[in-house]
Amino acid sequence: MHNLQLNNNRREHEWQTILQTAKNNHFPIALIHNLKHSMTQERKQPPSPSHTQPTKNEKWATFSFSSAQIRKVTKLLKRSRIKIAFRSNNTLAHLIKTTTKTKTPPHDRPGIYQLKCHTCNHLYVGQTSRNLKTRYNEHIRYIKNNNPRLVYAQHILNNRHEYGTIDNLMILLKPILNQHVLTTYEQFFIHSFHKHGNLSSEQSSGNPNPLFDLAIHSPQPHTNKASCAMFFPMDTQAANRI
Repeated sequence: MHNLQLNNNRREHEWQTILQTAKNNHFPIALIHNLKHSMTQERKQPPSPSHTQPTKNEKWATFSFSSAQIRKVTKLLKRSRIKIAFRSNNTLAHLIKTTTKTKTPPHDRPGIYQLKCHTCNHLYVGQTSRNLKTRYNEHIRYIKNNNPRLVYAQHILNNRHEYGTIDNLMILLKPILNQHVLTTYEQFFIHSFHKHGNLSSEQSSGNPNPLFDLAIHSPQPHTNKASCAMFFPMDTQAANRI
């Protein structure tokens, strides 16, 4: 009634309606009068300011999140004249902001790799949880030490074939950070290269796997002149699905 734009007659009519409704519902009439008086007094009081004006030397401390440690700090600051405010970093501007990420070179990443024999072009597939440069140096060290412990070194030494630089011989087939899936992807690429007849005879092709056969398409391999290595783009896409 107080919030409606009514003239005196309409307001009095509304008031009599409220009284009659309260009487019909056995509501205490005195309580209705007290409520009206309280609301009338409240409307007569000047409105309180919505916010206080900051003082001249007012200091604020802003925190980006709330935690048990932050609450302890804010309790200490409340005893001083420093005021506390919280803000969120998860803003719309932060979400739509384009970030420029530096691309890591392939030989500086871990994952599944292939090594090519410079003489016969047969391929060896391996895995590493470190970067490819470190793994390549290990292969070359075994060759120089005449140690056929690794399969690639065994192929080079037994056949008196040539090897070259990392840029000419080594390709990152799939970058992988999760060490738990390295073996699965390695077996998939070994199976794929063996199926296309490019796997080194010294490397075991493993047991037949019908799931790998379903994931592998059979395009003709093509030569990547930039890397001088045989590469299967469709096989890589299939590897992304397993």
